[in-house]
Amino acid sequence: MVSGTWRAPAILPCVYEPSSDFKQLKVTWKFFQPGEAPRTILHRDASGDHIFLAAFRDRVNIAKYPPGDVSLHIKELEMTDIGSFICLVDLEAQNRSRVTREKTVQLKVVKVPASKPSIEASRRESVLPSGTRLSLTCSASGSLPIYYRWYKEGPGEEAEELRRGPVLAFEGLQRSDSARYFCTAENRLNTRKEQSDSFQLTVKDASEVSTAGPAAESGGTSTGRVATSSTAFGDSPGQQKESKKKERLEEVPGAPSAQKTPLPLYIIILIAVLSAGFILMVISVVFCRRRTKSDNLYQVTYNNNALTLEGNEAIPASPGVNNTCLYEAPNSTFGNNYTMEPTKAAEYVTMGEKVDNEYEILVIDKQLGR
Repeated sequence: MVSGTWRAPAILPCVYEPSSDFKQLKVTWKFFQPGEAPRTILHRDASGDHIFLAAFRDRVNIAKYPPGDVSLHIKELEMTDIGSFICLVDLEAQNRSRVTREKTVQLKVVKVPASKPSIEASRRESVLPSGTRLSLTCSASGSLPIYYRWYKEGPGEEAEELRRGPVLAFEGLQRSDSARYFCTAENRLNTRKEQSDSFQLTVKDASEVSTAGPAAESGGTSTGRVATSSTAFGDSPGQQKESKKKERLEEVPGAPSAQKTPLPLYIIILIAVLSAGFILMVISVVFCRRRTKSDNLYQVTYNNNALTLEGNEAIPASPGVNNTCLYEAPNSTFGNNYTMEPTKAAEYVTMGEKVDNEYEILVIDKQLGR
């Protein structure tokens, strides 16, 4: 008889002693309820695993190792899984004879309310410096799903619900996070929420936590809390001796501090910006000096080939020297000194004013038969 919790995983055992004289051929798991015939759930052979019932699909499997262990693993039990399971293993001997081994397992599924939850912290210390990352995990047993809630309770204050879920995470602790924390768990079967024990969290400045060791030997109150919390979590004697050595070292004048105060964020950003500006300034100065040396260096290529026009008249090319151009002096006179009389009489010929009649010339030519 196997008793399982509703919505929880379960294993139905089926183990045989492997032998070199026998070879496993196939494994078959069957299921039946009172008044029903057995039905095949899962069948394993050389080709692999095959699931035949849709109610068990994606919920059952058989482990491949170790040899001889063919137990049925059920991921999440349902109330309909109550019944009988049959395990059949077919073996083949060296003489080709076959042997079948059979085992029947009764399964009972019960619904279990959620139990009292417990809190597990990612850090062992209950007194932590500010800025530390911390996560608290709430866990309970019972039928799934289980619903969790987190609460915070300050001194003289009522409990305040923070969030829902199994994990409460702090990215960076602050002094205001100092309080008592507890969680609750419940499922559909619970008539009331189950509450965990409280977890006391104390957050202090990094300087206070780092100097807590020397104060312990002088009888300081805050140091006593740290020592008590570390001892309660079970530090070994060797670790306690080592911590005492560190405390004595801190008392020696001139000894290096156990924990240096980190630089503020704005100082780190300022240093980075100034460094980047200095690098850019050096690069710009080097680039400008290189440009100054290479400026105004131009190379002009002249064409010394003469052009030849029609008539074999050669036009010499420019020698590459800028000659001075001669311009006509501007004339500021707006009038003109033109005259209708010729300047030189011998150069002009008086033209006739008689115009021949072209029509008469054409008639005469026609009469003469030209």
